This record gives sequence, structure tokens and C-alpha cells, in this order.
Amino acid sequence: MKTLLSACACTILLLAGPAQAGLFGKEKNSPNDTDPNAVLTVADFVKVSGKGKLTGVTQVAIPNFFVQFVSDQTLELKGRLGANSYTTQVRGIDNATLQTIADALYDGFAEELKAAGIEVIATETLEATKDFADIRKAARVSPYTEESSTGGGNRDEKHQGVSTLVSARNLPINVRNTIDDYWLTPDASDGYKVSLVTAPMKVSQELKVPMLDVRLTVAFAALKGSVSNSGGGSYQVGAATATNASTTSFNFDADLFPRFVDGGNLVALVTTEGGTIYSLAKPVIIKDLEYSKEKASGGGSRGAGLLGALERAVGGQAKMDADAYIDFKAEDFSAKMTARGREIAHLFVEALTH
Repeated sequence: MKTLLSACACTILLLAGPAQAGLFGKEKNSPNDTDPNAVLTVADFVKVSGKGKLTGVTQVAIPNFFVQFVSDQTLELKGRLGANSYTTQVRGIDNATLQTIADALYDGFAEELKAAGIEVIATETLEATKDFADIRKAARVSPYTEESSTGGGNRDEKHQGVSTLVSARNLPINVRNTIDDYWLTPDASDGYKVSLVTAPMKVSQELKVPMLDVRLTVAFAALKGSVSNSGGGSYQVGAATATNASTTSFNFDADLFPRFVDGGNLVALVTTEGGTIYSLAKPVIIKDLEYSKEKASGGGSRGAGLLGALERAVGGQAKMDADAYIDFKAEDFSAKMTARGREIAHLFVEALTH
């Protein structure tokens, strides 16, 4: 897998205690463990939680279909004497391109269902139901900027990101049924909006069809880093006590890893018998993308991180730059992401119907 840029090394000096070292910054999955040419099979790539199926079904409703585009990724590490972070940022893909992709992925999903003998209820029919307006009122409006922050398994490591959520075909964004514990964690306000759960159920019951919530998530880098603490302690020099200077050093790097992420790509099936989640068990790489890369000047101590990324996402002037940039060509990116997404749609429909 291509290395984006060998990143920064930063050292902090302070008078402090004993030395220790550790390696942090592991992504949820590694590009070195992922075969870009793997055959996509249900057995290998789909995880199912529940027993719901679409066998014998001729119609479904899709009140929620959105794409999560993770544009900024930050790894923050903590050492004994301080913290530091490293950020990658994607450029060249605007919201208009993302909208085209989301609409194409929705259409592809509907076509896969049609090929399996299942019709998708038209959006106009959804809008005509008495409870769909409640979904729109409580849901997020596309495009939506989302901040996510997760720990990587210990308190000294934090993965952060900024995403754009784009819904397909003017549907509302309802994250309530499609959250995960890594890429899109639940927002407290969503949890309190009961209508995000009850209204879709009522729509499904009124139309007398099962309901599908679909979320697709793409990310582009795997960040990694290490932190080393050294020095510290005291010793005697005659009658005096001397103290060793302590240091904390950080090293960061990033691999290009464009993929539909595991866990963050899922279909939630809701029937009168309950809910079932179908999700990607492994990442699916978007192959052969045309890209260029750029390393920002300076070191990672500027901590571009989430704050700077959020300011960029909402159109503000970022106080700090990213550490590395990945530039894509919009037309190439759109075509290849859509094609790979269609393969994933086929995979999910196969799992849902067999």
C-alpha cells in the first residue's frame, strides 16, 4: 500500500519522571491486511445481526439512504509530557460530486433490488404518507457536516474525523438506525428524537412493506504513529540532587487507503418482526483511483486536528493546515466509487434475499 508521506517527528522536553515508550495510532483496519482484488462474497464480507430477510417480498420502502464521505482524519497521541496530532485532508471533491455519487448509488441499489424481483416504493409515495413529514422535521438536512471522535482502545490514542453526509434523491438523513461505534457515533440529540424511530415504523406499517435504511461510508487514509518517552529521574552529584531532562517524541505517518469501511457500510432492515443489520465485515478498496499528494510544510505540532478541520468544513478560515493532502480528480473519483458501490449493493441484496 502506498505511503502518503513520512510525517513529522516532534519532541517535547520537560523535567519529569521515569521513561516509557509505546506504539499507538492503529486504524480499525490496515491496508496491509486488505486484498484489493478479493472476490466479494456474502460469506466473507457481510456480517448479519438478526434474522430478517426479504425472501418472498415484492416491495420495500427506503426512507433513508445517505453516503458518509470522511474528508479529514486526525490521529492524536498523548505522551507523558504532552499530546500531538496528525491530520490528512481530501481535496478535489465538492458537494455536487458527492450528490451525483449518492444518487447513482441509490439508483444502483434500487436496480439490484429490482433484479431480485423487489420494487422500491417511489419517494413521492413516501412523502404522501401522514408520518413522513415527522421524519423530515427531526432528521438532518443534506449535506450535513459531521464530527466524529473515537478512542482507539486506550486513553493515549484518539481517532477523529470530519465527514460530509449526503442523502440520495432528496431523502432526509436519519442516522438513528445506522450508527456504529467508530465512524458515526450517536449524537445525543438524535437519541432524544423518538420520531426518528417511530415515524419510519409508522410509514412502513401504512405502506405494508418492509423498510430499509442504507448508509455507505468511505474513508481514504490509514493513520499511524508512535510516541516515545525517555529521560527523567534524578541522581546525586556530591551533596546535590540533579534531574535528567525528560523527552516525549512523536512520529506519524499515513497510508493511502481509499475504501468502503467495515462497520460503516450497512443496511438496516425493519419488518413487523423486528430489525436486522447487514454490514460490511471487511473494508472494500476503491481501486485504481487517480490522485496526487502533498505534504504540508512544518511539523505535526501545529495539531491541525479536528478544530481546524471543522473550521474548513463549515467554510471558515482554518487556523492550521493539514499535515498531508490527498487530491482526487472528481470525474475519475465519481466513476470508480460508483462502480465499486454498485458491487457492494449487489452484495447486500444477495445477502438480504438468500
